[in-house]
Amino acid sequence: MGFHLLPERTIRHRGAGCDRPPGLRFCGDLDGALLVGRSAAGNHARHARSLGLNLTLHAASYDVNCISTNPGIRRESRRQLRSSLHLAAALGASVVVVHPGQLSSSRGDRSEAWKSLEEIVVMLDDWADEDEVCVGIENMEKKANQILLLPQDLARLFARSWRHVRLTLDLAHTRH
Repeated sequence: MGFHLLPERTIRHRGAGCDRPPGLRFCGDLDGALLVGRSAAGNHARHARSLGLNLTLHAASYDVNCISTNPGIRRESRRQLRSSLHLAAALGASVVVVHPGQLSSSRGDRSEAWKSLEEIVVMLDDWADEDEVCVGIENMEKKANQILLLPQDLARLFARSWRHVRLTLDLAHTRH
């Protein structure tokens, strides 16, 4: 995985047990070289914690679609998300930010995509419980095939009381 330290400015994680002070966000993308990446990231994480900073990790997001209609893509995407939660726990990150996935095509079935989204959020909630982290589902920007855009989309997903899944509000994504 590649790691980039980013100041946590526009992202705020809300919810019981997930309110944290600003800190550093690790971006874990391009699954691979895990041991090398974990070692380097571990050094950064220890140093950041020694400074009293909170750590979050942005789950793998490039070429990842956890609600894809293609079973192979969906399976690999979910494997990478699971790996991101393990990594966050190993680094001592409190929150893992996750993209909700998108329709596989402009003709995709929105109701099937929502079923798949709800399925992966149940999995994320269980994994977060096992790894003792919080998951922040990120609102997405207005682009083709995105399904988690509007306030009513967020209300629909968060009408259920999740144990460890919250909303990560990315203010840069709220522009139209």
